[in-house]
Amino acid sequence: MSEETQSRRKDEIAAVAAKLIKQQGHLKFSLNELGKLCGVPAGTLYRSFNSKSDLLVYLFTQVVRTQSALLSHLSQLPISAKEKMICFACFPYYYRSVNHDLLGLTFSGANNVLMRDADEQLQTELRAVFALMFSQRGSWFHSFLEQNLIASPQPLLRTIQKRLTLLSRGGAIMGGHAYIPEDEYNLNDMIEFAAEILAPLEWGPGQEKMEHHQIVVALRTISDAYGGHESL
Repeated sequence: MSEETQSRRKDEIAAVAAKLIKQQGHLKFSLNELGKLCGVPAGTLYRSFNSKSDLLVYLFTQVVRTQSALLSHLSQLPISAKEKMICFACFPYYYRSVNHDLLGLTFSGANNVLMRDADEQLQTELRAVFALMFSQRGSWFHSFLEQNLIASPQPLLRTIQKRLTLLSRGGAIMGGHAYIPEDEYNLNDMIEFAAEILAPLEWGPGQEKMEHHQIVVALRTISDAYGGHESL
């Protein structure tokens, strides 16, 4: 079997697995059931993915890759630098609050047992994708300095990036959480927290603009572009 055919088969199996995980969750589904849904013998399935951990890591790697698409979409929006950074921090919360049937893979990367049991080559690929994601994220923030949209020193911007990233991860947990009342936290809270983090920055002309409506429209636009795919 050619490498191209093998890759296509893995993607086809992963697509069916994604649907199954949406129905049952990533902990409950089994490879035996997946094989039946794919209409392939167990041996064929295991030639593509040796274990459930391998399949989940493969799917999670695809999730991580969506981060570059998010930054690309944000860069093209006709909003201020401040609004773009707020969207960066708020998007995971917003996306999960309006998409309740996501795969649930976002935090599988924090499962050390799952990661440790996966094939070493898949782990290596995931590490590389993560490294690329962090590099792209750093370049995205640095681009605001290069374009004179921000007049603050690089070390301060780096600190702001870290804080916004931590806020976004917390928002990813809270958005659409099954056991946290929806009125306990909301998008307005996220926007306010992000704005407080950004307060120490000095902005270029027109780049400090922060309109709540513009931010919500931008988040909706990016969400529509994702079309239901899971995102970090």
